[in-house]
Formats: sequence, C-alpha cells, structure tokens
Amino acid sequence: TQLRSRQETDANEAAQLVVGLEEARRELSNTENSNSQVTESLRKQVASLTSANTELKDRLSSRRNLDDDLRQETVELRASLRDAEARAMDNEAVKAMNQTLQ
Repeated sequence: TQLRSRQETDANEAAQLVVGLEEARRELSNTENSNSQVTESLRKQVASLTSANTELKDRLSSRRNLDDDLRQETVELRASLRDAEARAMDNEAVKAMNQTLQ
C-alpha cells in the first residue's frame, strides 16, 4: 500500500513536471516567435534608416555642389561687375576728353 501510494505520488509529480515542461516549451516558442518578429521589424527599420541616411548624404552632397557652383558664379559675377565698372569709368574719361577737345 505504501509502495503504491509512493508510485502514485511519483506519477503525479511526473505528470506535473510534464505539464510544466510543456508550458515552458510553449513560452519558449512564443518568446522565439516574438523575438523573430522584433528582429524582422528592427531589420526593416535599419533598412529604412540606412536608405534615408543615404538619401540625406546624397542631398547634402548635391547641396554642397550647388553651394560651390554658386560661390564660383558669385566670383565670376563680381569680376564681370568690376570689368563693367572699369569700362564705364574709361568711357566717362573718354567722354570728358572728347568734350575738352571740342
């Protein structure tokens, strides 16, 4: 009787362990699924951020090129303005000399 009681107790404990093991397996599986979903979401976010970063770098590069072009154009326009002012002064001087000669 005592042996049988002990066997029943052992069987009950074994059954509880099996139930606990199954619950642990389900939780592990759920955690793995959740981790996979989070990992995939993070991969997508990284890809999106990488793409956005590349686009911003390209825009910055274009902006810098445009700034360089504008600086060069400003230098050229200032040189043209100086030339025009010099010609205007020369023209005024020629007009003054012509008036003096007349």
